[in-house]
Amino acid sequence: MSSAVPRYSAESEANLVQRLYARDESAMTIFYSNYRAALYRVILRIVKSPDMADDVLQESMLKIWLSFAHYDAGRSRLFTWALNICQHQAIDTLRLKANRQWTKMDDIIGCIPAKQMATPAASMLSSDLATCLAYLKPIYREVLEYRFYQQMSVEETAKHLDMPLGTLKSRNREAMRCLLLIWKKS
Repeated sequence: MSSAVPRYSAESEANLVQRLYARDESAMTIFYSNYRAALYRVILRIVKSPDMADDVLQESMLKIWLSFAHYDAGRSRLFTWALNICQHQAIDTLRLKANRQWTKMDDIIGCIPAKQMATPAASMLSSDLATCLAYLKPIYREVLEYRFYQQMSVEETAKHLDMPLGTLKSRNREAMRCLLLIWKKS
């Protein structure tokens, strides 16, 4: 039975660490060949995409190389330190991807001004929006109805619904995510 964590003697790891501190590029090659598979598996479990996992692994290796001076062998093993960097990089990549989707969604959905509702294309978009909103849970639909149809800001909507701003922002974000999924399916 093979372990997911590469096992090396304390001497060989200490030697590798010293070479990495000395900025020895061949030590980074050894590090990469020894730890790549285990780190890749952890990243893949987080990002769920082999292509994205490859990219995250490469970005992580660069980050490890550039920030190696901050590694403290007394606090953690080399693999554990590298694993934390890879996990954080994977999570940051997912957040960035989600943020990009939200930006695209904001461009797609936007807020439909009342003046534009009079045009045939806008009224068609409005009816599509109303149809999609009908699929949302009432707590999410209510938030978006105030945001879209009443053209209220997040702060105004929170005040009108007597809801904490953080709660409203969370519901707004989840509602927009659900709305995008509904729109993609229709």
